[in-house]
Amino acid sequence: MQEEYITIDSRITLAQQELNRQKELNQGNAGALKNLQTATADFNALLARKASLQKQIQLMGINPSSVSRENLRAALVVTSPVSGTISSEFAKIGSYVDVSSPWLKLWTIACSILTFRCLNGTSLYEGGTDGEFYHHQ
Repeated sequence: MQEEYITIDSRITLAQQELNRQKELNQGNAGALKNLQTATADFNALLARKASLQKQIQLMGINPSSVSRENLRAALVVTSPVSGTISSEFAKIGSYVDVSSPWLKLWTIACSILTFRCLNGTSLYEGGTDGEFYHHQ
C-alpha cells in the first residue's frame, strides 16, 4: 500500500499530461471524443485512488506526507480502542495474521471480552460486550 502511494503521483502526472493532450486534440477536432473521455476517467480514478490510499495509510497511524522510499514501515503499532488486560494472545511477532482468525482477546474492566481480528478493510471498533476491532495493513 505504501509503495502504491509513493508511485501514484507519477501515474497522476502521466494521466494529467494525457488528458491535456486529448483536450488539445479534441479542441482542434483531431481527436476522438472517446479518447478524451477515457483520459478524463483514468485521471479521476487515479485521484480517487490516491485519496483512498491516503485515508488507509492514516488509519494505519502513518502520516501520508512522511511516506517515502527511504522510510517504508514494515510493522504497525495497533492501539486498543479500550483499556483492559490481554487474556489470550493467538499471534506472535512476525507471524502471518489470517483474515478470519482472532489474534488476541482483551479482558476489559467491565468484564467483557473483546476479540481482535484482522480484516481487509478499514480500522473499525464495533462496541458492545462482544465487539471486534478490525485492522488491516
